Amino acid sequence: MNLYLKDWHHLKITDITMEMVVDKHTKISQTNKSHANITLKLFSAIYNYHRTTVNKLIKQQRLTQIF
Repeated sequence: MNLYLKDWHHLKITDITMEMVVDKHTKISQTNKSHANITLKLFSAIYNYHRTTVNKLIKQQRLTQIF
């Protein structure tokens, strides 16, 4: 992640677009396709974990605010 996604470290995860992911995969694939696949699979797992965790927290906050 540090090697290939270093230029994304300053970004919020929600600011990363699908177009950016596709471009990054294309760029990494030029040197090593398996590294591109592994790097973006890991990113996808982190992104999905973040998405589900944040959604759960937002729902909990809404319920807390209602009651």
